[in-house]
Amino acid sequence: MLFILSSNHEENLRNSYFQWEFNLFFFSLILFAFFLYFYGVYRININSKVPKWNRLKSLSFISALVIFLIADFGPIGVLDGVYFWAHMVQHILVMMIVAPLIILSSPVLLLVRVSSQKFRKQYIRPVLNSSIVKWITNPIFTWIFFVSVLLGTHFTPFYNFALENNWVHLYIEHPLYLTAALLYFYPLLEGNPQPHKVSYSWRIISLFTMMVPETMTGFFIYASTSVRYPHYENVIRPFGGDALSDQRLGGSLMWALSMVIDSIWLAVAVSDWFKSEERRSIRVDQEIARQAK
Repeated sequence: MLFILSSNHEENLRNSYFQWEFNLFFFSLILFAFFLYFYGVYRININSKVPKWNRLKSLSFISALVIFLIADFGPIGVLDGVYFWAHMVQHILVMMIVAPLIILSSPVLLLVRVSSQKFRKQYIRPVLNSSIVKWITNPIFTWIFFVSVLLGTHFTPFYNFALENNWVHLYIEHPLYLTAALLYFYPLLEGNPQPHKVSYSWRIISLFTMMVPETMTGFFIYASTSVRYPHYENVIRPFGGDALSDQRLGGSLMWALSMVIDSIWLAVAVSDWFKSEERRSIRVDQEIARQAK
């Protein structure tokens, strides 16, 4: 059930910069994920025989949860049914920031490290090496799936249907965005066991080419001469322009911010490539030194 922390709808919208929504189901899931992750971190850190868990990974996980809460249940979440630009900000935060931060927090690696050798052998390795996991984490499939979700939700009647049916908006659309993004970034960013050995060049190509559908989505929405989503023509707007102006603002945000954010993850992939080459160079030098003795 969804609760808004005020009673008057119009007053809620005017004061939405300070409002939060409460959803028991999602808050319970987030608290459960938080507990599991940091229980695993605690298990690792109390074991003096293994390296401590990287604090940057923990910070990445906390940041992802906080940004997700703000995007879906904070002021942006309150506004996304009234302003299209708020939806676009929410979309950008979940798909382009929350998902890669979760991947960089290395939850699968954490599971591997806290598990017993028997559990890893019987369950984790078979799952990671299963055909279904290899298929859904194939970087070609994940690229196509991400783009399909992006285009399918913005250029079909689906999004307007989701706006008119809150349960679709909350329990189908938002999880779909997060799932597509998690699958997309999983084989491209470092930090987790991989069922595929994805070359760094492919990672960079994938991240670079993803700019095209993302920026074009924003551009075509911005350039549209009519309102694509009728829902926004029938809502109370306590501030801002009309529905078409709102749609153009949302499109311009998607157009501009997707390039900026994608460039950041592209830089991360390039950095990982350089670090990998440095490690390989060190190994080669060490091997040459051993052979020279």
